[in-house]
Amino acid sequence: MARYWLKCMMLVVLVTHTSAYALDYVHYQLNTEIRPGEKPFLLTMLEKALEHTRPDYGDYLLNPMLTTENFPRTRLIKLVQQGELSIIWSVPNPKLEQELQAIYIPLYKGTQGFRIFLIRQNEQAKFNKISNLSQLKALIAGQGYGWSDVAVLEHNNFKVLQGNPDSLVRMLESNRFDFYPRGLHEPWKELKPDRQIKVESTIALHYPLPIYFFVSKENRRLQQRLNIGLDALFDNGEFDRLFYNHPRYKEILQKANLANRKIYKLENPTLSAQSKAILQEKKYWLDTSVIYK
Repeated sequence: MARYWLKCMMLVVLVTHTSAYALDYVHYQLNTEIRPGEKPFLLTMLEKALEHTRPDYGDYLLNPMLTTENFPRTRLIKLVQQGELSIIWSVPNPKLEQELQAIYIPLYKGTQGFRIFLIRQNEQAKFNKISNLSQLKALIAGQGYGWSDVAVLEHNNFKVLQGNPDSLVRMLESNRFDFYPRGLHEPWKELKPDRQIKVESTIALHYPLPIYFFVSKENRRLQQRLNIGLDALFDNGEFDRLFYNHPRYKEILQKANLANRKIYKLENPTLSAQSKAILQEKKYWLDTSVIYK
């Protein structure tokens, strides 16, 4: 009888030990286009969240799956559903949120949802005079065929002219449309000596556009672990410290100078109820009143 109870106690210790030190294998996508030695910001945050939860969830092992930049999104989703990939990151939409489980914590502080404009070089004075959204809507915005911004702009009653992305700057120069909304990191790439365009300096558009981690609906453990870890990084200030000191985002925020722009807010019709619910959580979102240096 004593031997039986000894075996039971050993089994309990073994199970407890194994559970407490379970190794979480986290398979993630890594584009082959990323330069050697370059580490994506979101991968840093993934590691930080896993590390923060190590005392409660145990060790982890990150395994990259190399893919090309245009690897089909439908294939990535299927790989997560099948367990071959543990995690992807993406802008949410209702279909994706049905297929995978979102971690509802914005990973770039909502910066993906800001738009500043390319305009013709001699037309800054025209934009200086704009004092309300109706005046801006009287102009024509240029966008690429099928870009997600088209649906948002049209939903908010903007006039949009779509074109081939490679031709949009030439179309702007040729007066086909009046302004070309771009993400915060994009307009300066288009400025070249032979182009008659500039970055507009007084206006920005903003609509809520988070980027989330997504995991399989069945992978509740990783979902809970990342929710706890990421939220803790926001609460203890580490997320903001890393984000605002990251060379890429620090430069973007300095150039965009949002604190000195009129920011017109638009509605994003694709946001789910879960995403709308976190809009009130100020810790997750960029403070546009701050001058970033």
